[in-house]
Amino acid sequence: MELTVGTLPYPPGRQGAQRRSPGGRVPDLLDPREVTAELDGPAVVSSGQTLHHHLTVHNLTGSELRIATNGHVTATVVDPQTGEVVGGFSGAQAMPLFFFRAAPGGSARIPLLIGTASYTSRLGYTVPAGEWGIQATLELGPDLRNRRTPILPLTITA
Repeated sequence: MELTVGTLPYPPGRQGAQRRSPGGRVPDLLDPREVTAELDGPAVVSSGQTLHHHLTVHNLTGSELRIATNGHVTATVVDPQTGEVVGGFSGAQAMPLFFFRAAPGGSARIPLLIGTASYTSRLGYTVPAGEWGIQATLELGPDLRNRRTPILPLTITA
């Protein structure tokens, strides 16, 4: 029998299934001349917990922007110094296709899911307390190209 806690094998040191990185290639960052993204206020979560927050996406283009989601976007936790992905949400998610729209010069407020499960054994099973960053990949339409947000601040408490 194999046991997994979050994304890591239990007991520690046991060889577990390798976690697949989403999509393989890391998407380019948003072009800040076209689209910007910011958190709706400070993001603070306890280690081992999940935070439901919001991301505001600003459309600086002259065309409607469509953001494809499953009802929210899911952030990854990153080291703000290196950009290394160290954690995120671990669990099942429904995958309906739901679009958020931002008119030219307008904005869209999108639900954001932030989890603190560790993706690396050196941190333990959860991302520990400290100042971290988050990034989310947005599927932008009409051609559904993937773009990453800049690293946004996340505080994880004990």
